[in-house]
Amino acid sequence: MSDHRVLKSLGVAVACLAVGGSAMSVAGYTHSRTDTHTVNLPTGVSALDVTAGPGDVRVRPEAAAGPSAVARLRWAFIKPTVGSTVDGERVSLVDECSFSLFGDCSTSWDLALPQGTPVRVRTTSGDISVDGLDGDLEVDTTSGDVIGGVFSAKRVTVTATSGDVDLRLSTAPESVVVTSTSGSIRLVLPNDGTAYAVQVSTAAGDVTNELVNAPGATHRIVVETTSGDIEVVRG
Repeated sequence: MSDHRVLKSLGVAVACLAVGGSAMSVAGYTHSRTDTHTVNLPTGVSALDVTAGPGDVRVRPEAAAGPSAVARLRWAFIKPTVGSTVDGERVSLVDECSFSLFGDCSTSWDLALPQGTPVRVRTTSGDISVDGLDGDLEVDTTSGDVIGGVFSAKRVTVTATSGDVDLRLSTAPESVVVTSTSGSIRLVLPNDGTAYAVQVSTAAGDVTNELVNAPGATHRIVVETTSGDIEVVRG
């Protein structure tokens, strides 16, 4: 076979793969299915640990009906799995997409919790939002934004690989540690005169820091990113 015919055959094969992949993508979105899964939480849930695949996670205060955990599943080919473990008043939630093509599988959580509940969330992709709670917060995300509305916590730890972080605390925290590889970070602290030991740095980006470093302070702020702007202000 001549070189010309070999190259032509390869070109046809690549084109077929591209068309086939596009067709599967269109088919997946055309036949996308959804479902809702509810996990019964103990009334006095004392800690929540979430390990999530693709999908958003929202954490908010419980309503009059009590704590709740609702997973909204979306898939085209294979339904994502959802699991839960309840150990006394400690709850662990996990979801997984065993097969995902062109982003056709995700699970989004809506979590309503009592005040004071410490929360740990680990995700591969998707946004994480926290609003109105006062329990300790630990977040680890590979891709997605982390948004903290007006909330309070003694200890906040956020580790993000790719995505912006925007946190607004209503009371002075004991410790806030935010590290990111790529993404901007904005931290708003109450304007109450609290002194902080501060460490703020970015390798590539602008820094706005309204805090005066007090090395001996019992309250600590660490905000670091490799690439992205940093804003630490009082408000």
